[in-house]
Order: sequence, then structure tokens, then C-alpha cells
Amino acid sequence: MTTALVTGGAGLIGSHIVDALCEAGHEVRVLDKLVEPTHQGRPDWLRPDVDYVIGDIRSPTDLRRALQGVEVLFHLAAFGGFAPGAADYFETNVTSYARILEVAQALGGRLRTAVVASSQAIYGEGTATCPEHGAFDAALRSAEDLERGRWTVPCPACGADATPSPTPESATAAPNSPYALSKLFLETAGLRLGPAYGVSTTMMRFGLTFGRRQSPTNPYCGIVSLFTQRMLRNKPILIYEDGRQRRDFISARDVARACVLTAFDDRASGRVFNVGTGLGTKVLDVVHRLAELLGVEPSAVMPGWYRVGEVRDLITDATALSVLGWKPEVSLEDALTDFVAWFRERPLPPDPFPAGVRHMRAAGIVRTRSRPIDFDD
Repeated sequence: MTTALVTGGAGLIGSHIVDALCEAGHEVRVLDKLVEPTHQGRPDWLRPDVDYVIGDIRSPTDLRRALQGVEVLFHLAAFGGFAPGAADYFETNVTSYARILEVAQALGGRLRTAVVASSQAIYGEGTATCPEHGAFDAALRSAEDLERGRWTVPCPACGADATPSPTPESATAAPNSPYALSKLFLETAGLRLGPAYGVSTTMMRFGLTFGRRQSPTNPYCGIVSLFTQRMLRNKPILIYEDGRQRRDFISARDVARACVLTAFDDRASGRVFNVGTGLGTKVLDVVHRLAELLGVEPSAVMPGWYRVGEVRDLITDATALSVLGWKPEVSLEDALTDFVAWFRERPLPPDPFPAGVRHMRAAGIVRTRSRPIDFDD
């Protein structure tokens, strides 16, 4: 039996890792701040057989409490999404892991293995293919193209619209947001510093993860949750760009299985893995399927707005992880159906969406090519 710590273990992915570890017979501790807007108090899915330390990953005092006796770390706590405040991403996502290593060493060095959450966002636009010129690592879309409403990625050789293709771990990193940059820096820090502190570190680049326990109150990430509650309120859904952007949607249960697998497989040590399905689904297709499951007519509004730092299409190639014996087991259809069933059982919280849009617009993250629309209506 191993003593494991899951930072962010009350959240979407972390809580599913906690479940998997407990079911495998490990002793589990969680460090989570339960901070807004992700949490509104103590979630009702916290387990009675787990030691919860309510604290901050930036605090050496809280880390000492949480890391005592820990052999395996799952580091999920992060500042994410499109929230304003660039410095917060680096303080939380990068500095905290260096502090974890320092504290663990000071406690006697029992920590030997760490699985750390990264993101597919570090790829920027990822890999694309031109019918004439073949595959290439896509450059970031230009501000000029976005301003005039050209959303697709152009081929660098001929300028034609390119088609997205699954992006492997070998693709060039091209982060285009504070969150993506912080995750790339975290990877560098973890893979370089981890061995110096005697900690084998594995980085996991997650696809667009969703499922039951996804925060219904965070306006900066979690489109499945945000879309669902807007539909239940009969409120319009804001779709950025044209809604045809593709994402690699993956169940939190599958992501949790991947994390636990790599933690106990020596072949994963010091490596980076994509965690995705290899399938790209259009955002509009997810909207329509959610509406069918909810039994409503969606009111989707596409005014040509876009978010700075958002990529067009991102599909991950998880071949490397499959070599270790992992593959996604939950289909998009089953994951959406399960999420809707879970969400319907819960009371609707105050709608976080309008305030989130206002904050992102005020911070210059959301750019508008048309007249303002009031999403309080």
C-alpha cells in the first residue's frame, strides 16, 4: 500500500484520481484550497475515508502538513482557464511545484514519484495538414486574421485552409496564453528539477476534460457545464468564433485512469504523455447533443467574438500512452449522457456566465467584432 497525495483532489480530475486510488487500496490524502470560483464551499462528493487538508499549494506550512509520509504525488491543483491575472498562473502553476520539491526533501525525501497535470494548450494550434503541402506544426493565428473573422489555420506555404490532425508529444510547443505558458514552464521545471530532488516526474498533457463534478460556478473554463446550465435556464449561449472549432473531449474517468497507470509504471518516468481520444469534435456538435439530452432548443449566439490565446483546433495523439496499456473507455456520447444525468440531480447555482464574459472583456481577453450583446438577458 502506498501513501499518495492528490493536490486539487476535490476537483474534477483530482476527485476521480482519489476514487481510483482508494479502490486500489492506497492510503490517500488531499490538499485543496476549495477556492472560488471553482468551489462554493465543501463539495458533497468528498470521501469519508480520505484525509483532506484544506490549504494552499503555495504555502510551505500547508505543504508540510500534506506531504508528511507521502510517497507518490498527483499534482492537479492549478490556476486555469481564461481568468484575468497573468501573474497568478505562474505563481500557482510553476512556483508551487518547486516549493513542493523543497518541502518534500526537507521532510526526509520519502516522495519518490510525481504525476503532474499539464495541458494540450502548450501546443498552441497544434498539428495541421495541407492537401498540397502535407503536415506541419501550425503557427499561431494572426491578430489580423482574427480581427477580420478568418478563424481557420492557414498553410504556411500556400495560405490555404488547413485541416487539423492529431498532435503528438514531439510537436513544437507554441503556447499562446498565460495558462499555456505556465504549463510549459511547469513541465520544464518538473522534468529538470524533479530528478535533482530524487523525484521521478511524469507530465500529463490533458485534452478537454469534463464529467460529473465539473465546477458549475467557474465562468472561465468548463464549457460543457456552462452550456448545460445556460440551456436549463433558457438563456442564450455565446459561441466564440464560428462554433466549428474542434476539441478532443475526454472523460475525467479516463484521465484519472491514465494518471494512476503512469504513477505505478517505471516506463513513464521522466516522460511526457498526451491524454486524449485522438478525435476532434466541433463545439457546435456538443451544443446540439447536449440540447437533445436536455430536451431543449438551444439558443446559440455567434457574434464573431473571440478570445485572445484560444486555439482553433486541438486533437491529441495518445499513441505513446497506449503503449503502456491505456486507452479511453468512455465514449463522448456516454460521457455527455452521464454528465447531464448528474447535473440534473443538482440545484442550479447562480449563473456565473455573464460576469465571466464581462470580466474577460474588461481584461481584453474577449475581443468583439460586432456590437456588444448583453448576456444577462
